[in-house]
Amino acid sequence: MSVPTRQVRGCYSADTITVYQAYSAQIALPAVAANRFVPPFKRDRMTWIKPSFLWMMYRSGWATKPGQERVLSIDITREGFEWALARACLSHYDRDLHGDKATWSRQLKTSPVRVQWDPERSLHLTALPYRSLQVGLSGEAVDRYVDDWTVTVTDITPTVHRVRDLLRSGDDQQAAAHLPVERAYPGPDRRQRQRQPGRHRGTASMIRFRFELYPLDEVSPWGGDRPTLHWFGLTEGWYWLEAGGQELLRRTRQTHPHPFVDYYLARLWEDVNLLTPTVLEPVPDDVQPFIDSHPAQWACDPLEFVAEPDGYRTDGGDADAPGHPVLTAAIWYGEHNLDLGYLRNPPRLRFWRTTRGVRDEITVDWQHQDDGEIGFTADHAVRLSVPTSAYREAVHTLHRDLMNMMGQRIEELERRGGLPGVDLDLVQLRREHEDRQHWLARNLGRSPATDWDAVRRGARQLLVDGERADAAAS
Repeated sequence: MSVPTRQVRGCYSADTITVYQAYSAQIALPAVAANRFVPPFKRDRMTWIKPSFLWMMYRSGWATKPGQERVLSIDITREGFEWALARACLSHYDRDLHGDKATWSRQLKTSPVRVQWDPERSLHLTALPYRSLQVGLSGEAVDRYVDDWTVTVTDITPTVHRVRDLLRSGDDQQAAAHLPVERAYPGPDRRQRQRQPGRHRGTASMIRFRFELYPLDEVSPWGGDRPTLHWFGLTEGWYWLEAGGQELLRRTRQTHPHPFVDYYLARLWEDVNLLTPTVLEPVPDDVQPFIDSHPAQWACDPLEFVAEPDGYRTDGGDADAPGHPVLTAAIWYGEHNLDLGYLRNPPRLRFWRTTRGVRDEITVDWQHQDDGEIGFTADHAVRLSVPTSAYREAVHTLHRDLMNMMGQRIEELERRGGLPGVDLDLVQLRREHEDRQHWLARNLGRSPATDWDAVRRGARQLLVDGERADAAAS
């Protein structure tokens, strides 16, 4: 099927569309940390957003051009994107579209949005015979973009470099596998017809890490004779997860007004930070049966492939621990778990990403067995999917809300001069807080170095060459 010369294409979900921009690190890193554009980003300048990944690669030279060393993926609301298109003026005069040049010139001066169509680009960035849309925002449109439309801001520079390196090595197939799925964007009228009656954003498609901190005077100091407190200890509180209408980590047999996990928010925040780069790496279709499986279904115990200290092997000597594919696959599988091992009778909570056709979703997989003492109100097994953009937004919201609340807590401690009888270094506390504000951006800048060949070989052995994979999928 031929592509129309001018067609809006992009990667989008029911609520958001992904656009791309490239900036210097001085602008990009604060934006990622805040999950919105903040100074030194300048609102008084026109800013151009591009729904085409490959056109962004052409424009930035695979993130190598000066001032474009960081490529950002920005999920914005479709309402905002459509608001911009409805108020856009073409950046150049077209006699077939405009009545006369004077009318077009007046419209260009008054419109807060302008659009232009440039040749779309191939995987090797050569010009294609059809066009790609660029949207320029100014004035009111920039304010709306920054304050209202932006859902998540993600640094995808590691992915950009990975695709570029694969192309340089001649592996076009693997490079293409890393590209986002872009498709024709439906007009607003068609979009309204596609929406399900009564379906509201924030219910089935919503995910949020919820929490509440202890009142400051109820936080428990560490130590005995010389009580101390630090940033981690000051995050004592309650937390839980809301996903797809389910409330996870809500305890049974609790009369407390906060019947949730009672621990340090810093632990949850740190673990989500570390987990997210792995979660955001799409799982290939042929590895889906393995990530869908349960270790109880596996044909063997991965620990059998770890050499004993005296060199004794239970696998006949054909494994090369610790790099054996079975171990590689099992470790990769485990890296999708949110670590809750510090809890008594902990649940298992896993996340992974699926991109297939028009789908781009995060699967949330919860399993727990009530031991008669520790239980949760959610069913013992829950599996649901949320849009990847919703997961990203939840991670950024957890980070932003915790940083804001801890900033307020530190300001209060500074006003009080500390807490009576507690050793508390306020200067170090402020310094640590400022450092932690950059943790999420640093973690999102990591790109997992997954050895997919080893994972596939290990998964086949654990699932007995697909026999158990078929059973898991049925």
